[in-house]
Amino acid sequence: MKKISLFLLAALFSLSVYSQSSEIKLHPWSIGLSVGDHFFMGPLDPESLAPWYAPGCAQLYGKYMFNKTWGIMLKGEYNIILHQGSKDTHIAGATLEAIADLGNATNFSNWTRIFGLYAHGGIGADVMWKKGIEMEHCIFKNADEMITLTIGLTPYFKINEHWAVNIDYSYRLHFKQNRYYNMDISNDYPLGAGYMRTLSVGISYHFGAGNSSSISY
Repeated sequence: MKKISLFLLAALFSLSVYSQSSEIKLHPWSIGLSVGDHFFMGPLDPESLAPWYAPGCAQLYGKYMFNKTWGIMLKGEYNIILHQGSKDTHIAGATLEAIADLGNATNFSNWTRIFGLYAHGGIGADVMWKKGIEMEHCIFKNADEMITLTIGLTPYFKINEHWAVNIDYSYRLHFKQNRYYNMDISNDYPLGAGYMRTLSVGISYHFGAGNSSSISY
């Protein structure tokens, strides 16, 4: 057991030294999946929320970097808001977002080879529904249909040229939201506004053959 522990410590030390001494370049096409939760959201009646915790947010996205700084991302997101003694609220939607790699723009490579940071923001649409709640004049049956604006920051850690670990913080602003997130109360906010913050952790896979002609970043 002692020999195994020493071997693992040596392997981790070697990986750390290699990561810091060798620049890891990610390839431009990528897909990612992350899981987390939402918080500080409104309008919402907190008294009806479930007292237990469960992950309430899942994100799936595809991303392409045009160069070392700028890119574009298509992201789908699903949220579930758990309620005590009643049916849960579901929110699903998609956004098209621009990406700015702040790490490359500010030369993070001068002090780290594995850590990066990008900002993202864009527009999309969400639908919100809850079993037993009826909505009128909607495209999707009994769904509250909303316009979505989103901005966020994503620190990422490069494992190699194909894999990275991501931590994302996003702020979503909804317009034309007719109901509270509980969906039992009509929304009287100006412009039908609602807001939600999400924090998630995930992994991304970056496509590329690793040749000199690829646009790595």
